[in-house]
Amino acid sequence: MVAIYGLSAAAGPQPPTDADPEDSGHEPTFFERHYTKKTRQELTAMYLTGHQSLVTAADAAGFRNVEVIPLKMVQGWETSPGSDLPYSLSATR
Repeated sequence: MVAIYGLSAAAGPQPPTDADPEDSGHEPTFFERHYTKKTRQELTAMYLTGHQSLVTAADAAGFRNVEVIPLKMVQGWETSPGSDLPYSLSATR
């Protein structure tokens, strides 16, 4: 199994709140402009700040040899708002 993902940077996306961005007095973020509140609620992985929950989930699903590999050769990802470099989660079953 291989999964490719990014982690939220310190200033990355925040979990959606009940507040409407238009009523909050701030400029909507990249994610508020491109994803609805409902979509952001469903994409909980976009709020990851560490690898452990993915490693734990892969292990619980029966995968072994779980390894997190930074994908340093991928160009352009680091300019995506709110994302650090992408990672690969590699595992065998």
